[in-house]
Amino acid sequence: MNKNINSKEIFSIGLGLCAPWFIENVAIDDENITNLYSTLGEAYRLKEIFLDIFKMADINDAKVCLELWCDSAVESNIEPFVRFVDLVKSHWNGITNYFNSKLTNGILEGINSKIQLAKRRARGYRNINNFINMIFFTCGKLNFDYPKI
Repeated sequence: MNKNINSKEIFSIGLGLCAPWFIENVAIDDENITNLYSTLGEAYRLKEIFLDIFKMADINDAKVCLELWCDSAVESNIEPFVRFVDLVKSHWNGITNYFNSKLTNGILEGINSKIQLAKRRARGYRNINNFINMIFFTCGKLNFDYPKI
């Protein structure tokens, strides 16, 4: 086993760019990478567990698992995960509401993006009514099919 793997190769392993874990014709499986680079293995494990939490069917189990995952991530002392746990805890209500409704604010973000684009494109509007009309034109999916005579 080649233990002289450089940092660029470690980064590509962590991003999953080296599929199926081949570096310089040397196969590296999940167990060996965890043994060689324990922090990378722990980070990979935490990422996979976090993704699995959102696939759970039971809402209460998912919330409990998320709490346990946060504790485990803090105990790992991997700085990006510790900061991420702080972010998760600051948005706890919104994240746990996802388990109930399975809805995200992606649609609202898309509409807001269209509104901001219309505002930038015009470089300002003479009055608020013109701006509101432009929002209806860009986001309203208005139907301008006139009746045919």
